[in-house]
Amino acid sequence: MTSSTALSIRNDPIMQELWAVKAQINREANYSVDEIVRRMRIAYPQAASIENASSGRATALTDTHQAD
Repeated sequence: MTSSTALSIRNDPIMQELWAVKAQINREANYSVDEIVRRMRIAYPQAASIENASSGRATALTDTHQAD
C-alpha cells in the first residue's frame, strides 16, 4: 500500500466510522478478545454451529473454552 492510499483510507468517512465502532466494542469488552467472542456467541448463536462445523483453529479454540 502506498502512502497516498493509506492517507485516502484514513480520510474515508466510512473507515472512520468503522474504526469508531470497533473502538467502542473493544472498550465495552475491556479489550478482551474472549469477552468479544462470548458476546458474539450470545448475539449470534448460529455462528457457534458454523464454528463447530469447521476444522482447524476455530474448533480448537471452541474445545479449549468448553474445558474452562
